[in-house]
Parts: sequence; structure tokens; C-alpha cells
Amino acid sequence: MIDHLMKLTPEPMRLIREGKKTIELRLYDEKRKKIQIGDTITFVNTDNENDKLTVKVEDLFRFDSFEELYDKLPLSECGYTEENIGSASPEDMNIYYSVELQKQYGVVGIKIKPLRTAFNWKIVAPEIRSDEEDKPHPAVRHENIRLSDIYRREEEQRRTEYAHHWAVSTCWMGGGAIVAVVMVLADRIINSEVFSYLTCFTALLLVGIGVVYGFVTGVYRCPHCGTHLYKYHPANCSKCGKRIW
Repeated sequence: MIDHLMKLTPEPMRLIREGKKTIELRLYDEKRKKIQIGDTITFVNTDNENDKLTVKVEDLFRFDSFEELYDKLPLSECGYTEENIGSASPEDMNIYYSVELQKQYGVVGIKIKPLRTAFNWKIVAPEIRSDEEDKPHPAVRHENIRLSDIYRREEEQRRTEYAHHWAVSTCWMGGGAIVAVVMVLADRIINSEVFSYLTCFTALLLVGIGVVYGFVTGVYRCPHCGTHLYKYHPANCSKCGKRIW
């Protein structure tokens, strides 16, 4: 799983946070060709670089032009509202990408879903008026929550999930190794060719499941930069140096 960084204007970012925009429209250039289903995208607000939104890529819709995209995809999920969907036109995208670039690379609709991260949480004080204007109402004290605590809890949760996936993958492969040992010991007693084939197949199947599970859940990739981990279960990534376990 790789995290991709993109800039986004405030209004589309607000619609994504509210769940009203689930498809992001982009030029299918070299940068977007690296995006795979299951990756994450971190959008950075063009007006405030500290405002970030992380989403998960659920699907990719590739088209030759925005005309085809606008004809195939529901525009209500592409950022249009009831007020402006009636005037929606593929030419709206020309202000972002020239017609020449669209013909050269094609376009893509990225199906996304916001993740529950510290950057995505929007802390809003309740609309309660206090009789004493100069004295803050006690109900708004939660808006001073420290994001560092949220980041720490998120990191702990991520490591716990990684440890869980690593343990499951190891158990599958360990089961295959145990079956292989049992096969060697039992073969000396039973001396059956059919039994040997069955146990050998079972051992390879268990190890294969463990390896595939590890790749699918990202056990063999750095969760920060996506680098392949050549050393099984290292403590830190050799590329970005961040802690994995």
C-alpha cells in the first residue's frame, strides 16, 4: 500500500469529508498511473497546507476523455451538487487540464473513501451561547484536544494491526512447516506414497496461504513508504528509516 500526495482546493475537500464526493477526477498522467486499488491518497488543502485529508482508493475508472467519463459516471459523486449539476459539462475540466494533455494521457475517475485519521477529524465546538460573553462556555473545552495524542493512538493502532497480520501470516507458514515435519516422521512409519503427496501438498498450501496473506495485508511492505521489505519482519524500514513494528 502506497500513499500518494495530491493538492486539492477547499470546496472539493469539504465535499469529500462530508461523503458527498466519492469520485475524484484527474488526468491519467504518469503520477496517476502509479495509483493502485487499495492505496491511499493524502489531499493537501491549497489554502492551508496543514489541512490534510487521507482517503482510500476503492476503484479506478479509466477513460479516453472527460466527455466519456461524464457520460459513464454519476456526476453527483464527482463533486457536483443539486445547484450546479444541471450545468455540468466536460469543459469544466479544461481549466485544470488542457485539451492536448487530455488527449495525450486520458483521464481517470478515482473512487475514494475517507479514512478515520487524525487529519480527517474535524473538531467542531457546539453552538451554545454563554450568558457571560467574556467567559468561554465549559462545553467547548474539547476543541483544545491535542492532536499529538490522536497521532500516538493512531500509530499504536497501526502497529497493532501490522502485528496481527504478521502473526496470522506466520501461523499459516508455521503450520505448513509443522505439516512438513509430521510428513517426514509419519512417512517412515506409514511408508505410503499417497500419504506423502497429500501431506506435501497440504504443507505447500499452508505456506502459500501465509505468503499470499502477507502480501495482501502489506506485511512485506513498509506501511509508510511502500518499500518492499527484503528482510523478514525488520524493526525499521531501510529506505525511510521509520519504525515498522
